[in-house]
Amino acid sequence: VFHAERAWADITSEEQNTAGTEGVSRNGSENNSEHKHCICGAAHESVGDHTTENEVTFTAWTNALAAEQNGTDKTASNSLPTKGGNYYLEQDVTLSESWAPDDQTVLCLNGQSIKIDNLSVKKYNDIIEVSGIYAENGKTLTLTDCTERGVITYIGNETSGRCGILTGQSATLNLHNIKVAKLPALSWGLYNQGTFNMYSGTFCENVISVQNFSTGTFNMY
Repeated sequence: VFHAERAWADITSEEQNTAGTEGVSRNGSENNSEHKHCICGAAHESVGDHTTENEVTFTAWTNALAAEQNGTDKTASNSLPTKGGNYYLEQDVTLSESWAPDDQTVLCLNGQSIKIDNLSVKKYNDIIEVSGIYAENGKTLTLTDCTERGVITYIGNETSGRCGILTGQSATLNLHNIKVAKLPALSWGLYNQGTFNMYSGTFCENVISVQNFSTGTFNMY
Protein backbone atom coordinates (compact mmCIF):
# COMPACT_ATOMS: atom_id res chain seq x y z
CA VAL A 1 0.00 0.00 0.00
CA PHE A 2 1.47 3.35 -1.05
CA HIS A 3 0.29 6.83 -0.09
CA ALA A 4 2.08 9.67 -1.93
CA GLU A 5 0.73 13.12 -1.18
CA ARG A 6 3.51 15.72 -1.36
CA ALA A 7 6.56 13.72 -2.33
CA TRP A 8 7.62 10.99 -4.74
CA ALA A 9 10.10 8.14 -4.81
CA ASP A 10 11.36 5.37 -7.04
CA ILE A 11 9.82 2.32 -5.41
CA THR A 12 10.17 -1.30 -6.43
CA SER A 13 7.46 -3.73 -5.44
CA GLU A 14 8.23 -7.37 -4.74
CA GLU A 15 6.56 -8.21 -8.03
CA GLN A 16 8.03 -5.50 -10.27
CA ASN A 17 11.62 -5.30 -8.92
CA THR A 18 12.41 -2.31 -11.13
CA ALA A 19 15.35 -0.02 -10.38
CA GLY A 20 15.56 3.73 -9.97
CA THR A 21 18.17 6.26 -8.97
CA GLU A 22 16.06 9.30 -8.17
CA GLY A 23 14.45 9.89 -4.85
CA VAL A 24 12.14 11.64 -2.53
CA SER A 25 12.96 15.16 -1.44
CA ARG A 26 11.36 17.62 0.93
CA ASN A 27 12.71 20.50 2.96
CA GLY A 28 12.85 20.35 6.74
CA SER A 29 13.76 22.93 9.37
CA GLU A 30 16.54 25.06 10.75
CA ASN A 31 19.18 23.85 13.20
CA ASN A 32 18.60 24.03 16.95
CA SER A 33 21.84 23.84 18.94
CA GLU A 34 20.09 23.23 22.29
CA HIS A 35 18.92 19.81 21.23
CA LYS A 36 15.42 20.14 22.40
CA HIS A 37 13.09 20.08 19.43
CA CYS A 38 10.16 18.36 17.82
CA ILE A 39 10.85 14.88 16.49
CA CYS A 40 10.21 16.21 12.97
CA GLY A 41 13.05 18.76 13.10
CA ALA A 42 14.15 22.05 14.60
CA ALA A 43 10.75 23.66 14.07
CA HIS A 44 7.48 21.74 14.07
CA GLU A 45 5.77 21.28 10.75
CA SER A 46 2.44 19.54 10.31
CA VAL A 47 2.95 16.76 7.75
CA GLY A 48 0.67 13.80 7.11
CA ASP A 49 -0.45 12.27 10.38
CA HIS A 50 2.23 14.22 12.27
CA THR A 51 0.06 17.19 13.24
CA THR A 52 0.95 17.86 16.87
CA GLU A 53 4.26 19.26 18.05
CA ASN A 54 6.15 16.66 20.07
CA GLU A 55 9.13 18.46 21.57
CA VAL A 56 11.62 16.17 23.25
CA THR A 57 15.01 16.56 24.89
CA PHE A 58 17.77 14.57 23.20
CA THR A 59 20.75 13.04 25.03
CA ALA A 60 24.20 13.25 23.44
CA TRP A 61 25.52 9.89 22.22
CA THR A 62 28.89 9.66 23.95
CA ASN A 63 31.70 7.14 24.37
CA ALA A 64 30.54 6.51 27.93
CA LEU A 65 27.01 5.63 26.83
CA ALA A 66 28.34 3.48 23.98
CA ALA A 67 30.46 1.43 26.38
CA GLU A 68 27.59 1.14 28.85
CA GLN A 69 25.02 -0.02 26.30
CA ASN A 70 27.14 -1.92 23.78
CA GLY A 71 30.31 -3.09 25.54
CA THR A 72 33.70 -1.66 26.34
CA ASP A 73 34.98 -2.12 22.79
CA LYS A 74 32.29 0.21 21.44
CA THR A 75 32.49 3.99 21.09
CA ALA A 76 30.26 6.81 19.88
CA SER A 77 31.96 6.59 16.49
CA ASN A 78 31.44 2.86 15.84
CA SER A 79 28.07 2.08 17.45
CA LEU A 80 24.62 3.54 18.04
CA PRO A 81 22.19 3.52 21.00
CA THR A 82 20.53 0.17 21.67
CA LYS A 83 18.51 1.26 24.71
CA GLY A 84 15.25 3.07 23.96
CA GLY A 85 15.27 6.85 24.35
CA ASN A 86 16.01 10.11 22.53
CA TYR A 87 19.59 10.65 21.36
CA TYR A 88 21.61 12.89 19.08
CA LEU A 89 24.95 12.38 17.39
CA GLU A 90 28.00 14.58 17.94
CA GLN A 91 30.14 12.88 15.28
CA ASP A 92 29.90 10.57 12.29
CA VAL A 93 29.32 6.88 13.04
CA THR A 94 30.71 3.95 11.03
CA LEU A 95 28.85 0.66 11.44
CA SER A 96 30.43 -2.73 10.81
CA GLU A 97 27.43 -4.62 12.18
CA SER A 98 23.71 -4.04 12.01
CA TRP A 99 22.03 -1.64 14.42
CA ALA A 100 18.78 -2.95 15.90
CA PRO A 101 17.74 -0.65 18.77
CA ASP A 102 15.06 -1.12 21.40
CA ASP A 103 11.47 -0.03 20.86
CA GLN A 104 10.76 3.73 20.91
CA THR A 105 14.27 4.84 20.01
CA VAL A 106 14.53 8.30 18.45
CA LEU A 107 17.86 9.34 16.91
CA CYS A 108 18.69 12.83 15.63
CA LEU A 109 21.66 12.72 13.28
CA ASN A 110 22.37 16.40 14.04
CA GLY A 111 24.06 16.91 10.66
CA GLN A 112 26.28 13.83 11.04
CA SER A 113 26.53 10.72 8.83
CA ILE A 114 25.89 7.06 9.52
CA LYS A 115 28.36 5.20 7.32
CA ILE A 116 27.64 1.53 6.69
CA ASP A 117 30.84 -0.45 6.19
CA ASN A 118 31.20 -4.14 5.29
CA LEU A 119 28.70 -5.77 7.62
CA SER A 120 29.13 -8.88 9.71
CA VAL A 121 26.03 -11.06 9.53
CA LYS A 122 23.82 -10.86 12.61
CA LYS A 123 20.75 -12.83 13.62
CA TYR A 124 17.73 -11.27 15.32
CA ASN A 125 14.78 -13.44 16.37
CA ASP A 126 15.93 -16.23 14.02
CA ILE A 127 16.13 -13.78 11.10
CA ILE A 128 19.52 -13.40 9.45
CA GLU A 129 19.96 -9.94 7.97
CA VAL A 130 22.70 -7.72 6.63
CA SER A 131 21.20 -4.24 6.87
CA GLY A 132 22.87 -1.22 8.39
CA ILE A 133 19.74 -0.24 10.31
CA TYR A 134 17.14 -2.80 11.33
CA ALA A 135 13.75 -1.95 12.87
CA GLU A 136 12.83 -5.27 14.47
CA ASN A 137 9.34 -6.77 14.45
CA GLY A 138 7.02 -4.98 16.86
CA LYS A 139 9.34 -2.03 17.43
CA THR A 140 9.18 1.64 16.42
CA LEU A 141 12.28 3.58 15.37
CA THR A 142 12.39 7.26 14.43
CA LEU A 143 15.29 8.82 12.52
CA THR A 144 15.40 12.58 12.24
CA ASP A 145 17.79 15.47 11.65
CA CYS A 146 17.34 19.02 12.90
CA THR A 147 19.91 20.39 10.42
CA GLU A 148 18.61 18.65 7.25
CA ARG A 149 22.19 17.52 6.51
CA GLY A 150 22.18 14.02 8.00
CA VAL A 151 23.13 11.17 5.67
CA ILE A 152 22.93 7.38 5.77
CA THR A 153 25.34 5.95 3.22
CA TYR A 154 27.47 2.92 2.34
CA ILE A 155 31.29 2.96 2.35
CA GLY A 156 32.11 -0.77 2.16
CA ASN A 157 33.34 -2.76 -0.83
CA GLU A 158 30.65 -5.45 -0.93
CA THR A 159 28.67 -5.27 -4.15
CA SER A 160 25.31 -6.86 -3.43
CA GLY A 161 22.81 -8.08 -0.88
CA ARG A 162 22.95 -5.10 1.46
CA CYS A 163 20.36 -2.55 2.51
CA GLY A 164 20.62 0.73 4.35
CA ILE A 165 17.36 0.28 6.27
CA LEU A 166 15.31 -2.88 6.85
CA THR A 167 11.93 -2.84 8.57
CA GLY A 168 10.51 -6.05 10.02
CA GLN A 169 6.96 -7.13 9.23
CA SER A 170 5.36 -5.59 12.33
CA ALA A 171 7.89 -2.77 12.75
CA THR A 172 7.38 0.96 12.17
CA LEU A 173 10.09 3.35 11.03
CA ASN A 174 9.61 7.12 10.78
CA LEU A 175 12.00 9.22 8.68
CA HIS A 176 12.45 13.01 8.86
CA ASN A 177 15.01 15.17 6.99
CA ILE A 178 17.60 12.46 6.21
CA LYS A 179 19.22 11.43 2.94
CA VAL A 180 19.77 7.72 2.23
CA ALA A 181 22.27 7.39 -0.60
CA LYS A 182 24.90 5.37 -2.46
CA LEU A 183 23.97 1.81 -1.59
CA PRO A 184 25.78 -0.62 -3.93
CA ALA A 185 24.34 -2.50 -6.91
CA LEU A 186 21.79 -5.24 -6.13
CA SER A 187 21.17 -3.60 -2.77
CA TRP A 188 18.47 -1.33 -1.39
CA GLY A 189 18.29 2.03 0.33
CA LEU A 190 15.19 0.66 2.09
CA TYR A 191 13.75 -2.85 2.18
CA ASN A 192 10.35 -2.45 3.77
CA GLN A 193 8.37 -5.34 5.25
CA GLY A 194 6.53 -3.29 7.86
CA THR A 195 5.30 0.32 8.00
CA PHE A 196 7.60 3.06 6.75
CA ASN A 197 6.50 6.69 7.20
CA MET A 198 8.48 9.20 5.18
CA TYR A 199 7.67 12.71 6.32
CA SER A 200 10.66 14.35 4.64
CA GLY A 201 14.07 13.34 3.35
CA THR A 202 15.66 11.85 0.26
CA PHE A 203 16.46 8.46 -1.24
CA CYS A 204 18.96 9.06 -4.05
CA GLU A 205 22.00 7.70 -5.87
CA ASN A 206 20.96 4.12 -5.14
CA VAL A 207 20.51 1.50 -7.83
CA ILE A 208 17.32 0.47 -6.01
CA SER A 209 16.19 3.17 -3.62
CA VAL A 210 13.14 1.48 -2.11
CA GLN A 211 11.75 -2.03 -2.30
CA ASN A 212 8.38 -2.61 -0.70
CA PHE A 213 7.71 -6.23 0.27
CA SER A 214 4.17 -7.63 -0.05
CA THR A 215 3.60 -7.10 3.69
CA GLY A 216 4.91 -3.52 3.65
CA THR A 217 3.10 -0.20 3.80
CA PHE A 218 5.05 2.81 2.51
CA ASN A 219 3.56 6.20 3.36
CA MET A 220 4.99 9.34 1.75
CA TYR A 221 3.82 12.75 2.90
